[in-house]
Amino acid sequence: FLSCSIGISIYPTDSKNDFELMKHADTAMFEAKKQSGKGYCFYSDDMNETNYNNIILETELHYALDNKELELYYQPQVDIVENKIIGAEVLLRWNHKRLGFLRPGEFLDNAVNSSLITLIDEYVFEEGMKQVVKWHRDNINLGRVSFNITIKSLEDERIVHKIEMLLAKTGCKGEWIELEILENDIMFDIEKSVKVLKMFKNLGIKISLDDFGVGYSSLTYLKKLPIDKIKVDRSFVIEITSNKEDKAVVDAIIAISKTLNVNLIIEGVETKKQYTYFKNIGCRYMQGNYCYTPMSHNDCKALLLNQT
Repeated sequence: FLSCSIGISIYPTDSKNDFELMKHADTAMFEAKKQSGKGYCFYSDDMNETNYNNIILETELHYALDNKELELYYQPQVDIVENKIIGAEVLLRWNHKRLGFLRPGEFLDNAVNSSLITLIDEYVFEEGMKQVVKWHRDNINLGRVSFNITIKSLEDERIVHKIEMLLAKTGCKGEWIELEILENDIMFDIEKSVKVLKMFKNLGIKISLDDFGVGYSSLTYLKKLPIDKIKVDRSFVIEITSNKEDKAVVDAIIAISKTLNVNLIIEGVETKKQYTYFKNIGCRYMQGNYCYTPMSHNDCKALLLNQT
């Protein structure tokens, strides 16, 4: 089965030069491929500006990685029954010299489409593991610290060995960490995913299925996966107190978690209404700004010391 992506530039509006016309058409073709992979797109000056800005940002990201300008933040996960922190998710931030404080969605999209994302994953794993070891040396137990792992890294057959090497290098223990993997990424190659996840489990690492409810998994596949936790996608949390469809989906996910005998955590809890709703229906574990906002390792350490 073939598909076709067509880029179009027009003489003389886009250029009077034949070389530039071909270049602009090529730029438009890549935009068409990015949008659908089977359509057409007319060239516009914005495309060149966007491509240029993306190239600059990706170059700066390389330097930021080399100079360790990327910062790790931690968002605590809470057991509301026992009123205590039971873990935290590692979140990446970039204090950009020109653009200011950037969240992952503002700079990682370009990296995901290149080999740079695997380098960023490894950087986050190593720096995060080092921090977990420091906390344990100070007798601070945050619970399991969760690292997000991208499809690019998951596709690399060496990823388990790399993480095993990082555990040995940093002195971190597998039972101190957890990997969060997007539902759709796991379903991309289910047989390979099962094999890789079991290898992670052999290292003592627990597995969390992230953004659950918006993917394409079925119960047939889910029961094969060696997962320990399901994280309800935040899109179902936003209107949970008013949207009947979201309530129905969440009820179904709760039933699935009980059937699979895995923990369920509600992420993206931002308001008291959301918190109260999930508390009243028996959801025990939560993560979101209503509970705790993402914080630096120093602030996280101070929080934990105040709770002990």
